[in-house]
Amino acid sequence: MAHTKYYTPSNIEVPSVTTIIGNNLGWNKPMLLAWTKKLALKEGKDSDEITKEAGEIGTLTHYLCENKINNTTPDIAPYSKKHLAKAKNGYLGFCDWEKFWKPTKYLYCEIPIVNEIYGFGGTIDIVAERDNKVHLLDLKTSNHIHPEMVIQLSAYKRLFEGNFNVPIESMSIIKLSKEEPAYEFYSVTPEQDLAGWEVFLALLEVHKRKFILNKFGK
Repeated sequence: MAHTKYYTPSNIEVPSVTTIIGNNLGWNKPMLLAWTKKLALKEGKDSDEITKEAGEIGTLTHYLCENKINNTTPDIAPYSKKHLAKAKNGYLGFCDWEKFWKPTKYLYCEIPIVNEIYGFGGTIDIVAERDNKVHLLDLKTSNHIHPEMVIQLSAYKRLFEGNFNVPIESMSIIKLSKEEPAYEFYSVTPEQDLAGWEVFLALLEVHKRKFILNKFGK
C-alpha cells in the first residue's frame, strides 16, 4: 500500500507524523525486532514477511471499520481468507467498542490534514462527537500499546485543532485484537498529551536537521 504524501497549499511536500516518529525515535524497535524474531523461529517465516502480513491485516481492519463508519459495503474479494478472518476479529471488537462508548456521530474518518506552520501532515483515523464534545480516536491492531502512539495522537490533535479551530476534548486508542473479537480502550491524560507534543516537536527538529546532514559528502 502506497504511503500518503502531504502537501501544503503552496504545493510543498511535508513529512508525515508517522515518518517523523518512525525515522527518529526507536523506543519500540527492540520489542518489535524481538517479536518478529520469535515468530520467524516459531513459524519459519522471514521477518520482513511477518511485518508485511501484520501491516496488511491492520490495513484491512481499518478498511472494514471505515466502511462501517461510512455505512458503505467493503470489497473483500482481493483479500485472503486468513487475513480476512483476523481483520474480522478486529472489526467485531470495534463494533463492541461502539456499543460501549456510544458516539453521537462520526464527524470525520481517515481525514488527511497538513499543518503549514510546523510543516507536517497526517491522516486521522476517527473524529467523533459525544456529549456535544469532539473526541479524537485512533485504531491500533498491534499486540501492545507504546508511548509512540501517544506522541502520534498529540501531533494529530494539533493538526485537527489548527485546521478546524475546534477543541479536542479527549484522545483515545482503540486496540483491536487480531486473534479474537475483542478490544481494549486507552485514554490519553492531559499530562501525557503535553509530553507527547513536546517530544514530537523535538523529533520534528531532528528530522529537519537530519535532512541537512544527509547532504554531507554529496
